[in-house]
Amino acid sequence: MELSLDNQGSETKWSLARSNEAILELGGIYPDDTNGIDVKEVCLAPEECHVFTIEDTCIEGFTGILLNDPECGLGFDVGRVPSAGYRVSFDGQEIGNSDGFVLNRQYYIGNCPKGCNDGMSLLRVLLRTDQAGHETSWAITAENGTTLMEGGPYDAYSMVADVEELCIDAVNSCTTVTFFDSGGDGMFGNFW
Repeated sequence: MELSLDNQGSETKWSLARSNEAILELGGIYPDDTNGIDVKEVCLAPEECHVFTIEDTCIEGFTGILLNDPECGLGFDVGRVPSAGYRVSFDGQEIGNSDGFVLNRQYYIGNCPKGCNDGMSLLRVLLRTDQAGHETSWAITAENGTTLMEGGPYDAYSMVADVEELCIDAVNSCTTVTFFDSGGDGMFGNFW
């Protein structure tokens, strides 16, 4: 794993765990304004399943752009760091990188089960609330209107990161994911 930090290293953390959630390695929280590099090499047995998770606690990824957020700043642009990002490799093959990274990502390394039975597809809902989490909720509904899964509302100012997974029949049925904002102003206040 190679991590090139932006100038907000205090927002970045990562973990490497066995599939049974036993933590093997942890990284972060890093100092701010260092734009440093962290390289970790760990020997993993290819017959085992491992999970690498990387998270940006202020949901802007490695761009350096902040929104109006009491936990992360007061709405200023600290500038983009073109070399900031990460790359995860296993046995010399890149399995993931920071392209499009915003909130968090998980990479399954080694011999990992696929998660859903044949004919089913994994639907993952990944949500990070803004300071008005009490206005945010969501639902996954089947074609016949049955609610398959739902979440929220969340606590105000909690900045919750919620990840839910559900196996669905994406070929033979229609599934709808709907996000609700009772405040009517979308996520991040006036930003859509």
